[in-house]
Amino acid sequence: MKTIKCNATCLPLSPKDVLELEGNYLAVSTNWGRRVYNALRSVSDLLQKYEKLVLVLPAKVYYPLEYVQGFLQYCHFCQVNYAVMESTETEYPVPETAYFTLTDTDLASLIKVAEKLGHKLGEEWGVLSLGDSPIKKLMGLTVITTGTDEQQIPLYYSHPSSSKSVPDVEVIRRTSL
Repeated sequence: MKTIKCNATCLPLSPKDVLELEGNYLAVSTNWGRRVYNALRSVSDLLQKYEKLVLVLPAKVYYPLEYVQGFLQYCHFCQVNYAVMESTETEYPVPETAYFTLTDTDLASLIKVAEKLGHKLGEEWGVLSLGDSPIKKLMGLTVITTGTDEQQIPLYYSHPSSSKSVPDVEVIRRTSL
């Protein structure tokens, strides 16, 4: 095994994993569970017209466990019927269901199949997507974003002694819910 020397301020680490490390290291400071929960609460009025909320959590892509925890906390607190599925490739969009997609691949798959089935997005079924992009804006997709990255909510790096926190997320309401 080769040892690599690196400036501590150039190597971001998770505070959960490096509690015993001494020195001034950058830390990835997140609380995505709370952010996902708050984002879902902010669109409760749009989600209430659907019978079920489905989190599409891809099996081969890493997302923090906090995403699922925030989703489950929202569903339990608001008494929402929910499901978690790994992929949209083998599932058809179900009317009266809203989907929370984390990847653009799952989002595209849902939209493609729903269009073939004649389901109207925002009326018969809904979608909430992670991250904003120009194409999502053109398609009228409701998104959760920090507004600083067009493809995915970014991790925010801060010095452990800094009082900075992760940028809060916002929901951009469009016609897909």
